[in-house]
Amino acid sequence: MILKTLCRYRIKRQILLLLVGFFLVCLISPADGTELGGQILENTTWSLDGSPMILTGDIRIWNKSELVGTVELRIEPGVEVNLNGFSITAGDQADKDRPPNKGRIIAEDVRFFGKGNVVLACGEENKISNCLFEDVHLLLGGKTCANSSGKIQNITMKYSDIIIHTGKWEVMGGKLLNGTISHQGVKIPGMDFQKEQYMNFFINLISSP
Repeated sequence: MILKTLCRYRIKRQILLLLVGFFLVCLISPADGTELGGQILENTTWSLDGSPMILTGDIRIWNKSELVGTVELRIEPGVEVNLNGFSITAGDQADKDRPPNKGRIIAEDVRFFGKGNVVLACGEENKISNCLFEDVHLLLGGKTCANSSGKIQNITMKYSDIIIHTGKWEVMGGKLLNGTISHQGVKIPGMDFQKEQYMNFFINLISSP
């Protein structure tokens, strides 16, 4: 009888220790992902170790001075970016009183999702390749920034749109599911895919003043 009581006590004690250990692990485990927002004023890399990147506010990539040059955000392959309803904007639109502030994005094999915007507003040599956009607006060029440029290739757009404003852009093919591609507010003929199946698209070069 005493032996049975001791065994029960040991079992209960072991279960209690396991529960306490599990609770402590939960307390000290870091939260999944990296929360981000604000300004990027120097060259920055988002690495796979910090993925997913979760926006808690709009992000703007830009140089405060022409002496700095174009500020670059490089996103490593495999990273997931949850826009969370916010925008990532590279550069800003110029006005008559000052030159534009320039920024660019280099991303390959990256997933963007979360009902937000990726805006390549003002900066040269942006490069987006083999990326997935889900419920995202991809905007190329600012309304008043004619010198923006870049290459967009082999991307997959799911419930997403490509909106081209100004600049020189090579859109070198991809797949589109239930979305549109427009140029300066006008949908490009044949680039309105409101269907529940992927359609391939290819635009060799879009150049606008």
